[in-house]
Amino acid sequence: MYEELDAAIFEEINNVIATNNLLSPAKDFVFDEKVYYRIYAERQHVEDVEDQQRRLAQVAIIKFYAPMVYWLTKLSPQSIAGLMQAIPLTSKSPHVRMLCRLTTLFGNCAVEWMSDGLQKAWKTYGQKPDYYFAFKKMIADTSDDRRLAALQLSPRSRLEIPGENQPISVKDLLSRPKESANFLSRVCMRVFDGEMTLRSLSRTLDVISHGADVERLGPEVCALLPKN
Repeated sequence: MYEELDAAIFEEINNVIATNNLLSPAKDFVFDEKVYYRIYAERQHVEDVEDQQRRLAQVAIIKFYAPMVYWLTKLSPQSIAGLMQAIPLTSKSPHVRMLCRLTTLFGNCAVEWMSDGLQKAWKTYGQKPDYYFAFKKMIADTSDDRRLAALQLSPRSRLEIPGENQPISVKDLLSRPKESANFLSRVCMRVFDGEMTLRSLSRTLDVISHGADVERLGPEVCALLPKN
C-alpha cells in the first residue's frame, strides 16, 4: 500500500514540474509560490535530476525566499557556488539573508567570502540593510551547532509546530532531523493551503532539518567562490 502511495506522489509532483517545463521553454517557474511549497512538501519524491533541482533552488532564492536547503544536498559544489552568486551582495532584498545563513552553514572560508563582499558592497552607505547586521550576529555566535548560529536561536528556543499539542524545543528538533523534516513537509503543505504566515517557520525548519547535510560541502563550495 505504502509503495503504491509513494509512486502516486512521485508521479503527481513530477507531473507538476513537467507541466511547468512545457509551459516555459526556458524552464522558468511559471506557477505561483504556493505550488513551489507543494513541491517542497514532497521534495524527496522529485526526480533526482541536478539541473531540475538547481532551477528549483534558484527560484527559491531569487523569487520566493522559500525553503531550499534540501536541493543543495543534491547539487554539485559548482552548482551551489553559482547559486551563492545568484543575488548580488549590493541588493537590498531580504532574500540575501538566505545567503547569509548558507555561508554560516558552510563555515569559516565561506563566511570570509561573504563578509568581504558585504563590506565592499556597503562600506560607503550609512544606512545598511537589516541582513548586514544579522550576518554580523551570525558570525559572532559561538554556538557549537552552525544551524543555531545561522538561525540565531538557542537550544532552549521553542517552536510552535502546527498540529502539535505544545511547542517543541529547538534542541529536540536538532536531535531529530528526520522528524523535523516531516514537520517541514507538514508546514509546507499548510502554506500550499493558504497559511502564508508559516513561510518563516518553513525556512527555519529547513535549516534545522537539512542544514547539517550541507555543512560538509563548505570547503569545496568556498574554493569555487570568486575572490572579492
